[in-house]
Amino acid sequence: MNVMDLFAAIGGVSDKYVDESDRTHKRAIWPAVLGVAACLAMVIGAMEFFNDRDNTKWPLKEVHIEQSEQQDNGGEIAVLPDWEELDINQKYPYILVDRVEFTSRDNISPNYIQDMLFSGVEASGIDMLSGVTHKTTTDIYEIQGISQDCAVAVAFPEVSDEFYVYINSEYSPDTLEQFVNDLNLRENMLFGSAWYSYEKESGEYATVEFTGLEDYVVWDMLLDDLTAKNVDNYDSMNFFNKMSISVFVPVLGYENISLSVTEDGYITTNILDIGKAFYIGENKTDMFVEYVLNNCQGYEIIYIQDDEGIPE
Repeated sequence: MNVMDLFAAIGGVSDKYVDESDRTHKRAIWPAVLGVAACLAMVIGAMEFFNDRDNTKWPLKEVHIEQSEQQDNGGEIAVLPDWEELDINQKYPYILVDRVEFTSRDNISPNYIQDMLFSGVEASGIDMLSGVTHKTTTDIYEIQGISQDCAVAVAFPEVSDEFYVYINSEYSPDTLEQFVNDLNLRENMLFGSAWYSYEKESGEYATVEFTGLEDYVVWDMLLDDLTAKNVDNYDSMNFFNKMSISVFVPVLGYENISLSVTEDGYITTNILDIGKAFYIGENKTDMFVEYVLNNCQGYEIIYIQDDEGIPE
């Protein structure tokens, strides 16, 4: 049974919405069907579903992990690289732009570069081996579709013809709408697998990866309320994640970071490094988790070394 079957079973939902959900992925239908009766029924159904889930086993999926670098080198301390071995953005990891510090991430295609914002901005970098401070000049550019409050592109014309993304790690939007618009997330953000942890009958916790999650579902069920406000005191709050989603923002060099739903109705993310949380309500987060558990293919993850296999 999927979510639309549940809506039909609850009653009071027009067949029009069921039909439209099959014809298009783009139209947000969830606000139209989130009536009081539906919300209550979903919460009750989710509680019963979670209780039954402890007795359910998903197919096992091997994930090979390598020994840590510390184990490989016998616990030796990593050697600092020589200055000449560093990429230019590693030599100058921080740039002050209009009194805001931006931090280096990765290179960026010239196709994303737009207008020059500042020219001849000085950058400093320290050779950690010798302690010598180096200086160079940079040009600062706007990134297509992204607010300069969030990220900029930096060029080092004296030494390279490449561009590099530098982000404002302290960026903190007021609302979800500002966050989505400033980063043009509808165009720039992609979603991967969903991840869920549950307690087995043995008392051990298992991690389950769910594949096949459509991007439109995340937007329609979790990111539709653009008026949701960003919390002011993120670091002082204790969030307990119910499920997380792998997030990719290629233009900014982010791969496999997180968008999570919490037990108390928040969505949280670490895009641009500093944590952000928006309250959307427990009904929505519960509904999303139930949707994933019912409609996506799950695999219980088994982490193994190279010489291990899936246990009997």
